[in-house]
Amino acid sequence: MKRRIFIGSSTEGLDQAVCIKDLLASFGDIEPVLWPEIFKPGLLTFEALENVLLRCCAAVFVATADDVTTFRGQSIRTPRANVMLEFGLVAGRIGRHSIALCLFGGAQLPSDLQGLTVIDMTPPEPAPKPEPVHCSSVSLRPEDRLHLWTSSLLSTTDLIARTDILHGYSGRWEFALQLNHWRGRDLRFPSYAYVNGTFDLIISANGQAGHGFAQGCVQFKLMLSDGGERTFQGEYRTAHEIASADCSSDGSLHFTSHAFAIGKLNTSGIAPPELSTLDLTEPWTAQWQLSPSAEPRSLEGTVSSGDAVGTSGSVKIRKV
Repeated sequence: MKRRIFIGSSTEGLDQAVCIKDLLASFGDIEPVLWPEIFKPGLLTFEALENVLLRCCAAVFVATADDVTTFRGQSIRTPRANVMLEFGLVAGRIGRHSIALCLFGGAQLPSDLQGLTVIDMTPPEPAPKPEPVHCSSVSLRPEDRLHLWTSSLLSTTDLIARTDILHGYSGRWEFALQLNHWRGRDLRFPSYAYVNGTFDLIISANGQAGHGFAQGCVQFKLMLSDGGERTFQGEYRTAHEIASADCSSDGSLHFTSHAFAIGKLNTSGIAPPELSTLDLTEPWTAQWQLSPSAEPRSLEGTVSSGDAVGTSGSVKIRKV
């Protein structure tokens, strides 16, 4: 989840856009993204804006007095037309409360934009003499107004457009998996193997064909009696890709995970033959079958592999 803000401007207004970027970055919890970072060579403007909508929770457009426009017989200074077109496209997708216009150099805007967040970045002239301060007469500095606007922005999940409608199971889950059968070996006390971690799901509104990623830490201790009493124990980090996540009308959740990375944190002892290849990333696939539990925001069920070695266990997950 990021509070990432896109900053758009004309080429002529790039210096002012850089100033806005530095100002947003000074607020501490915002990641500003300047338009040259997204508008790559060979990428159409509309494609670039789609990337904006997938990465950013809000946008600031810098309106500089780039062009001279004749309006009702008078010449006025207006922002570049492309900037205003892009402003309208983004505002229509992420909502007017998530977009702001910063004015520089006396640029004039259409009256139809009244009601949007428009911030004149021209510093206010100092008062000629001190006057009594009343709440109704307090005027915020431009940077304070910009900071106030950002304070109401909500963070957005990466690569999900703000206008997408998703299933309620989308998001981050914590899981605790207790294995009772691991790679052909039954686990009985005092032996154990369990995995704690998180996974992120993106599931469409119809509850079908979801996907995501899981990561966790495998901790184990095996009491081995083959050739004498000894132990093999350790910790591994593991990462899985999630596919085919489906939700049923009864609240159950089913998906498949495929291991694509594993890394050893520490081990001690000599591994038995069936665990000697733990250091290798194998095409290990698991089926997760989950149903609602008595605890709120939680599901529980089983995890099992379909390979010949066989791994299975019980799991509980909780929505973060």
